[in-house]
Amino acid sequence: MAAKRSSTMKTLGLAIGVLWAGVPVAKALAAPRFPDEVRGVTLTNGLRLLLAPDPGTPGVDLAMWYDSSPRQERPGIVGISHLFEHLMFHGSAHFGPQDHRRLLVAHGGAAGAYTGADFLSFYDTVPPDALELALRLEADRMASLRLTQEGLEEERRTVLAENAWRASSAPIAHGLDLLYGVAFTSHPYRWPVLGLEADLRHITLKECRDYLGARFIPSRTLVTVVGNFDTTQVLAWSRRYFEPIPAGRGTEPPRPKEPPRTAERRAHAQAAVASPLLLVGWRAPGRSDPDWPALALLSAILTRGSGSRLPRGLVEEQRSCVRVEGDLEGRRDASLFYVAATTRRGADSALVERSLMAAVEKLSAEPVTEAELEKAKRQIESSVVFGLQSTRGRAQTLGVFQLLNGDYRLLTRYLDRVPALTAADLQRVARRHLGRGGRCVVWISPASNRPPGGSGTGEGGAR
Repeated sequence: MAAKRSSTMKTLGLAIGVLWAGVPVAKALAAPRFPDEVRGVTLTNGLRLLLAPDPGTPGVDLAMWYDSSPRQERPGIVGISHLFEHLMFHGSAHFGPQDHRRLLVAHGGAAGAYTGADFLSFYDTVPPDALELALRLEADRMASLRLTQEGLEEERRTVLAENAWRASSAPIAHGLDLLYGVAFTSHPYRWPVLGLEADLRHITLKECRDYLGARFIPSRTLVTVVGNFDTTQVLAWSRRYFEPIPAGRGTEPPRPKEPPRTAERRAHAQAAVASPLLLVGWRAPGRSDPDWPALALLSAILTRGSGSRLPRGLVEEQRSCVRVEGDLEGRRDASLFYVAATTRRGADSALVERSLMAAVEKLSAEPVTEAELEKAKRQIESSVVFGLQSTRGRAQTLGVFQLLNGDYRLLTRYLDRVPALTAADLQRVARRHLGRGGRCVVWISPASNRPPGGSGTGEGGAR
């Protein structure tokens, strides 16, 4: 249930794209997208519904997308959205603690949740005959969630333990938290999705109740229903269970604009790692930006699969790293283009950094090859296609495109844009977004206080 950087949070991640490495782009594009019969409805209290029926599937996915995330938090309560990921299972007016999951499992279904940088999502995957129950459960906890001091303390301990585990046992995830803190200095994206320990220790029950009333309300919520259901019946149930809930008066908090980045920024930290870990990132535009598809292709060319540039160069040829990975983490307001390199014990950290930087700079200096470009296109297209094969995957894609891109129908535009991109397009986008002045560097070392890699601190110095 915890918020991890998992495949569900990377709807357009490319991890499974290599499975279709030999599939022609045209064939990938012929695969199914969202059905034409997706229907959008807004209830009288402002609750938005996106309904995508598919009688050919065995089950139904109901997802609640709440406007609750670090993007809506403020100093002092950073991590409250992650707390609510857990608190929402503590019962409501008509159901006891943990009844939500227990009842759905008894009907052959499952329930889950995760916290993202732009929303908090709860999802129920159930057989068709349990859909009404799922709707009733979701509406009841939206209308009457039970918040107690005892429940808050229980989940506070859980979340703090989760964060401690992340810091000690998930070095790349911990490093990404640090990298976001270097890349963003004003926007709430600078905060870890799981929250800040100091804030989590002091969030009060009153603050939780105030936040519940501002964010977990119909006027700030999207509901997606995907799978085997009757649209007319689901609309009737939705009006019955959700429409009596008052709309609420949540607002969109102001977000400071990030200043232009003119110099490299660096940070150094220590953690339980066997050898130094290097993370390099560039602040990139949000998912709705026209350059976003090209950045996704550049990320694939650099890091996806053993044949991509950095794993081939640093792991197979130079043998200075045991693993290199990366991604374009797409968010609503801005994204992060990053690379993470786990060095071999005893490797020259300065050489690793120089080699990584040179590989990224080459994207601006020279066009990528046609073979690399076509492979990256297949990876992206096939990952989207695979994501649409399951009911959960289609619901995830539907909600993410609606909330982060602004309209679920933009998936079609995205898939149309990818095959049209040229090597020159990628070179132009690399020059615009992946320059030296915009990069952020984080080194995580096992023991030494001396920062590995380059010696300059750049803009802002070490944090």
